[in-house]
Amino acid sequence: MGIQFDLRSAVFFNAVIGLVFFLYTLYFGRMHRTHPGFREWMLSSLFYFVSQTLIGLRGHIPDWASIVVGGNVLQLLTCTFLAEGLGQFFGQTSRLRWLSVPPVIGLITGSYFTYLAPNLAARIITVSLFTLPALVYGLWLMRLAARSFSLASSFWLVLTLGGLIALNLARAAETASADIAPLSDLMRAPISQSYFALLLSLFVLALYLGLLGLHSRRTEVELNTALVELNALEGMLPICSYCKKIRDEKGEWNQLEAYISDRSAAEFTHGYCPECATKFIKDL
Repeated sequence: MGIQFDLRSAVFFNAVIGLVFFLYTLYFGRMHRTHPGFREWMLSSLFYFVSQTLIGLRGHIPDWASIVVGGNVLQLLTCTFLAEGLGQFFGQTSRLRWLSVPPVIGLITGSYFTYLAPNLAARIITVSLFTLPALVYGLWLMRLAARSFSLASSFWLVLTLGGLIALNLARAAETASADIAPLSDLMRAPISQSYFALLLSLFVLALYLGLLGLHSRRTEVELNTALVELNALEGMLPICSYCKKIRDEKGEWNQLEAYISDRSAAEFTHGYCPECATKFIKDL
């Protein structure tokens, strides 16, 4: 007897992945300094967890909660906040306004194909296609990761985001060609939908691991930069005994304030010590 995949179990497994990542990011955010975009990734995982939970409860809770909210709106919000988090991480202007368009469309189409013209295939296709803008935007942002960090730290996310795009396109195409009755329940859909759910769990797990790796890589780069700047102020500094200028590694002489400011976060304010103030006032 061949192995039969249960779609409901696969969906709940996806929910567990979202919950684990959300709890970890919640804990990590309380214990460590995080970079911009981390909060949006945490919200994305929360939306994903709730979405998959509501989908898994199909048939046990009202359709508006399972289909419209869980299957459409929250799934699209997951991608929206994922992409917005990547944009914040790389210092881009917020795109939340236009990234929120697919979830709004998902609310409308989800309601239409649930109550006015019930059609499971149409719901699957629209959700699969409306996730693409956020995923493509995230893939486009990865070029910034290749510039700022090592290629290895960006390659994993490029591969994962590309896989998710391909998976959603394949799901939309397969659903369009499959024989799915308009009123059929998702949990009774063809076995192909179970395989798509299992593949989704693998890609989402890889995606969350990639985000954590990218965050850690940025922390490592910033720490190394700070250490380099700190080391620049250690050791023997060649300083002029008369004008107090410092010779740098290029052999050029710099003002003391400029040399230190360029190599640290220190800033200078100018005033007089008591001895010089007395001497200055006396000279006046």
